[in-house]
Amino acid sequence: MNLSRLAALAVIFMMVLSAFVAIPAYNASADHENHDDEEHDNDHDEDNGDHNDHGLPSFSDLDENGNGTIEFNELMTICPEDQSEDQCRSIFDQYSGDDGVIDENEYQRFVSEVTSPDDGPDSMMVCYDIDTHEIDFSITTPEACNEAGLMWVSANSGPNDGDDRSDDNWDIENLRVHIKMESLGDWLVTLEGDYPVDESNNFREDLAQFCADMMGGSGDEITQDCYEQFLMRGDDDNHDDHDDHNGHDGWSCPPGLTDDECDMMEDCLDNDMAGMSCQRMMYDYCNDNPNACDSHDDDGNFFYAMFAYEDGDITAEEFMSNNAIQSMFNDDDNDDGTDGGPSNDRDQGKYDLYTFTPEMGGNVKIISHFLMDYIVSSNFICGNGNEIPFYYVNDGSGDCEDGADEQWYDSNTPNDTSDDCQEWNDSDCEGEEVNWFDCHDGTKVWINQVNNGIWNCNDGEDEYHNDYNYWYGNIYLLSGEFTGDSIGTELTPDHDGFMSPEVYNCFWKDDNKTDTECNNFIPANLVAGDTYTLVTVGECYSYDDEEMDCETGNYMHIMHMEDGTSMNMSGNVSSGHPMADFSEVMNLNHDSILGNFVLYDEHAFTVGEDGFEGTFVSYSTACHDYDRDGEYDYCYGSSPSIYLYENFDSSDTESGLVGSASADYNNDPECPDSMEDCNRAIMDVELTPGNYTLVTAFDGNHDVLFMNMVQTSDGTTVSEWDGKVRNAYFSYNDDDNGTETLVEGNDRIHMPYPEYPDYEPECYDEDDNVIDCDDMMDSFELVFALMENMTAYEDGDMNATTAAENVLDILYAMADEGFFDHHDDHHDDHHDGDWASWNYCEWEGDSSLQDGDMRWYCTSNDDGANGFDDWWYYCEVHGNGMNSTMYFCTDDFGQSPDYENSASNDHYVTGGRPDEHHDNDDHDDHGDHDNHDNDDHDDHGDNDDNDSDDNPAMLDGIAGIQDPQDAGDNCRPSADDPHLLGSVSDNEDHPLSCSFEFKISFEGVDNSLDTHEAYIPFEDEQVWTLKIEMLEGYEFISCDNCDVDDEGVMTGSGPVKITFAKAEPQPDCDYVVGLSADGMAFDPVKLAIKAGETVCWQWKDASMAHNVLELEGEYDSTMNLTNINFGFSSGEPAMTVDYRHTFTENDKVHYYVCEPHAQLGMVGQITVGNGTDDPIQQAIEDEEVPSIGFVVGSLVLIGAAGLRRRVH
Repeated sequence: MNLSRLAALAVIFMMVLSAFVAIPAYNASADHENHDDEEHDNDHDEDNGDHNDHGLPSFSDLDENGNGTIEFNELMTICPEDQSEDQCRSIFDQYSGDDGVIDENEYQRFVSEVTSPDDGPDSMMVCYDIDTHEIDFSITTPEACNEAGLMWVSANSGPNDGDDRSDDNWDIENLRVHIKMESLGDWLVTLEGDYPVDESNNFREDLAQFCADMMGGSGDEITQDCYEQFLMRGDDDNHDDHDDHNGHDGWSCPPGLTDDECDMMEDCLDNDMAGMSCQRMMYDYCNDNPNACDSHDDDGNFFYAMFAYEDGDITAEEFMSNNAIQSMFNDDDNDDGTDGGPSNDRDQGKYDLYTFTPEMGGNVKIISHFLMDYIVSSNFICGNGNEIPFYYVNDGSGDCEDGADEQWYDSNTPNDTSDDCQEWNDSDCEGEEVNWFDCHDGTKVWINQVNNGIWNCNDGEDEYHNDYNYWYGNIYLLSGEFTGDSIGTELTPDHDGFMSPEVYNCFWKDDNKTDTECNNFIPANLVAGDTYTLVTVGECYSYDDEEMDCETGNYMHIMHMEDGTSMNMSGNVSSGHPMADFSEVMNLNHDSILGNFVLYDEHAFTVGEDGFEGTFVSYSTACHDYDRDGEYDYCYGSSPSIYLYENFDSSDTESGLVGSASADYNNDPECPDSMEDCNRAIMDVELTPGNYTLVTAFDGNHDVLFMNMVQTSDGTTVSEWDGKVRNAYFSYNDDDNGTETLVEGNDRIHMPYPEYPDYEPECYDEDDNVIDCDDMMDSFELVFALMENMTAYEDGDMNATTAAENVLDILYAMADEGFFDHHDDHHDDHHDGDWASWNYCEWEGDSSLQDGDMRWYCTSNDDGANGFDDWWYYCEVHGNGMNSTMYFCTDDFGQSPDYENSASNDHYVTGGRPDEHHDNDDHDDHGDHDNHDNDDHDDHGDNDDNDSDDNPAMLDGIAGIQDPQDAGDNCRPSADDPHLLGSVSDNEDHPLSCSFEFKISFEGVDNSLDTHEAYIPFEDEQVWTLKIEMLEGYEFISCDNCDVDDEGVMTGSGPVKITFAKAEPQPDCDYVVGLSADGMAFDPVKLAIKAGETVCWQWKDASMAHNVLELEGEYDSTMNLTNINFGFSSGEPAMTVDYRHTFTENDKVHYYVCEPHAQLGMVGQITVGNGTDDPIQQAIEDEEVPSIGFVVGSLVLIGAAGLRRRVH
């Protein structure tokens, strides 16, 4: 049996906890509650009397005197602790009626409205102060509220019905909000946000397990069919009145089980079916209830194969040939010798060739620069030629006059276009699609497929893009002229003309050798007049059978010449460029000695005729004398390296090298007495007679002190020497002139990188304690025994019965060793009603806490001698069905000193609880009542499940009314989410997203006001982006808590106030200045106008950001353009600009520039009237300022294929 089988078997045992579980009622849940000491929420569904579906006490429980009514003092028992008596009284008064008590019908209405704020218009009403965003609970009638100048509103008004903390809803972060003002008082809000990464991961894991349970599979795959099934079951659960097991969050118990059996099954499911007993319970259940399990396959689960053989349902031969058993040992290799995993083809690359001929020869440095590109979708062109932002397409609102941006349907009359309709403005619209979107490759997709989150066009141009392209590649220098694909299919060091890759190079920074500098560049010695070619490569990647994906983008490399001049080399790599194999040249830089530029000491060493066996040792420390008083102020360990040469040549340090050793960082050395801190390099040698040179090399720029020793194998020192090396430096004299003197230092050389010492591996147990690696391997003895047994059976040396019995014995022994246990709970995922199983627990077992804090401390080890893994309030001990015992623990019963003796109880098996006769006691030091966690309230501090919305959106002080009020409730990820379907591991750590929309109406808003203020109630510290599509005739003015980009997109965190106003009409354009074809010059550059005329600078979606800035005179390259406030200016550079300026002063010349590109020649001139009499300014040449855009044009070009829109 080969090694790959051992690896496969080890992986199977690591992942065995994902074995098939096939109970159809098991639902993926987003409830992953934290359980820690400081916020120990007591949200368990305790059996404190009868409770309704919402966890509130029943009417009979609160009616303590049995008179058929609830009085105020009785209702106070469930009033949250963070609410005053007056606040609870105001709520009581709303339901008690004129008789001052609550009857059963009134209590049911109270329960419905408190726990279900979206049930309808009868929700609880409160008096709301719009200025302070607070509820005045002392006012209980609408008349009194209106008299106080406040608003009588529903407690569930506002986004999410004021309930943003329901256990069924996740907190959405990174909100992306789009508001379209349909009228001044009616806004359409589209909200998209990300679920937290941890919750997204948990949801995918639970959902994948659900898919495996329901439809079979690996437990790592989510399909669309499975997700649709999950959503259907979730909908069924939301409307299911069956509450036999209402204490099981997000999970419904399978039919036919008692409450105790259901508890046991849920505990197994919560622990990923860990342990042999859980697998046996599931197997027995599925055998007894074959129709209740979607998959009960003995051939896919080795546990089930074991039980089937034990029960006599299959023979020994069938057991040994079972797929689940065989899969542990079968090789997963493909026929081609690979392991079938993903392949990463990094050797290939798209490339561009830049050919140049230097006028001056000599040494040059070519430094690569890969430019960032801003990529945004082109505007959508309507049928009449108008353009709209691409993200307006298929957004549910017609923006083109002809409706081309929304889907047209033929009303089921394909030959009659007069009755074509659109869904966004006709709810009865139906029929076949009419208008389409043209993809770049000539294919077509329907308009309703545009911006739907799926790439329906092969290149994805049907989805809106707005991002930056960051890329990186490699450069190589060739001698000679190469064009097109003339380098062939492969570039190697032996290729015709190959000179050098870009290498990491360290060198003296100055001629005085006082400092060093390191950079990546191509070093070359060029000949004037010769032709050279620079190859720029974007690496390509390929996973499995997927299409090759390559790095592409623009570049501008810089070549620095010896005389201080430089030359730019610009171009781009695109998907249309040729491809070649660069594998042999990609790694040339890795072992280059040019990056190891070190101080050094050389020492001759002669070995006599008897030879030498021993050790070379070098200690070094780097020291600083900051105040230059001759005493070192600070020293630290430097990093020495040792090299042994037979013939040492400082100009060729790769020749004659016998061996080397780097600093040993694995062990703290005992430093020589002369060093407070040091590092050490050790090199063991066995040498024949001869002459050798021992070179020790050091990093650091200051004084490096070293001590070198030669020791025999018995530790005797036969040679020892020390010294100091450092860079040159300037010594400053104390005279009044402050003169300085250069102090010569030591030279540096480029050395090969030394060999690194072999480190012994370190092994750790599950508690991160260091253990002997040999001890760890002992735990694999059972695995090896299992492999040997299977090999003997495969080779015919053992019969099936013997082999099967041996396999059973080994697997049970592995169960006893905890191979199939689940130990990564750590109190992080305890659902309501949970019991957790442990090997050993001890009352007050953690001696580090005073009196153990009245808790049980548990561990997966045998006796707690190595510490404990977790704590619980209550534990019982029971047999585990395998001739041993297990501890079963829960927090559902609260904390009590009486639980010291709970181990002998049987509530885990029989149900019930130890405090049944004290249902209403605050026995757990929290004072909580049943399901009301008044300590934390899910970190919102709100009352029960009725999180009254005291923070609505407002416009000019008018509170917005949301429709529908339940928008966003139970918002699930869409099946179109790119990180939902498919492999869970591939999508890991990608947040899922959710989107929904609703309308907000502001009744009574005053249209006559010039300025309006909107308040958007984002939660504190909630990060968001916001785009407001203003009503025509209005413009954005400011926001008090945000930044605004060139596209008008606001970003911020927490609530924000936004000011907008009626737009001032802009002057008409008499002249328009745009951009040249290459985007790097104004067009026209010069313009002559009359006084009173308006010039408009306009461009849209330019490839780079530009602006307009007036100067006092004509621009020259010595000008400092910072802080100029002379004349007109368009503001910060932007890719889209519409700036207008009316020139009122006659006979004047105005000079202006694009601030970021002035040095590239992007300048302009406006002459008003006859210009100026200034002879210097009149000396301007008549011809246009030439554009140099063609020099860098390839830097900014972004190809955008034309899009055709057709409407029938």
